[in-house]
Amino acid sequence: MEFGPTESAPRHGTAQHAVGFDVLARSIEGNWIDMKRPHKGEAGAAIGLFTEKRQEIIDGARRVFLDMGFDGASINEIARASAVSKGTIYSYFTSKEELFAALVEADRTKAAECLFDYDSEEPDVERTLRRIGETFMLMMVQPDHIRLTRLVIGAAEKFPVIGRTFFDAGPREGSDRLADLLAQLTQQGYLAIDDCEIAAFQFFNLCQGNIVRKLMFGVEQLQMSAAVESTVRFAVGAFLRAYGTGSPRRT
Repeated sequence: MEFGPTESAPRHGTAQHAVGFDVLARSIEGNWIDMKRPHKGEAGAAIGLFTEKRQEIIDGARRVFLDMGFDGASINEIARASAVSKGTIYSYFTSKEELFAALVEADRTKAAECLFDYDSEEPDVERTLRRIGETFMLMMVQPDHIRLTRLVIGAAEKFPVIGRTFFDAGPREGSDRLADLLAQLTQQGYLAIDDCEIAAFQFFNLCQGNIVRKLMFGVEQLQMSAAVESTVRFAVGAFLRAYGTGSPRRT
């Protein structure tokens, strides 16, 4: 038996016993709720097993969704790709919609972590922004990212929670983190920005230029590395001309 986006999984005991005892339940928003506190020592092992198996399902689902699309993907195929039973999938996710939302959230959260892996002691503000911009664009032009974005756009009208999850875990999370950095640089006198949230979105939009839009519509981008480098360089220059104070280096 397969479950679709509006069909709930069976409500028997498999959900809780997947980790050996009643420990965790997951909401679609990604929150963990402590249902029963296990004995000390047992909890860590059980939660680790729960998290590992859940990740295996998400990894298998990613392959199936990218190959077959949201509507074409079936729980049978996801179970085969994940090397688990359908019952095991039911124990972690109550619907295909929830599984896809979890995949989107996991991928975007990981991308946000990579994006801000930079040297906080770097004294050159321009170099820091170029590092963030180039890392951002190298993720944005990845074929799997383009395919996932198309999937989200296709599913979001029918399942708005998927689009909201993608936006919150991706563009919103990345912009919030960049806004924090921009606020810090403004406070230190290197930038002059009134609204750092708006400026963060502006920066990322400048870095994309026309590159991502072309890829979304299947237009081949030749010499990708050179295009990314020149577009980000232009973006950083324009951003600093708009918001810079003439003090490009931190001391």
